[in-house]
Amino acid sequence: MALPQFEMKLVLATVLSRAQMELLQSKLVQPVRKGVVLAPAEDLAVVVTLRRSKNERVLETSSSSVLN
Repeated sequence: MALPQFEMKLVLATVLSRAQMELLQSKLVQPVRKGVVLAPAEDLAVVVTLRRSKNERVLETSSSSVLN
């Protein structure tokens, strides 16, 4: 049980470290208890932007042939 939980934390940390999240609404978010965790009282709209790591390559394309 400990290994799957560790793997889940590792994957989540990796994904979140490569993403930037922004709220679409600028109103105050009110937390409420849901079981043993806190969660927003209402649904949130979030924009997620993924960042490329420094050593990740960009797909390059070339147009060597020109159509006439």
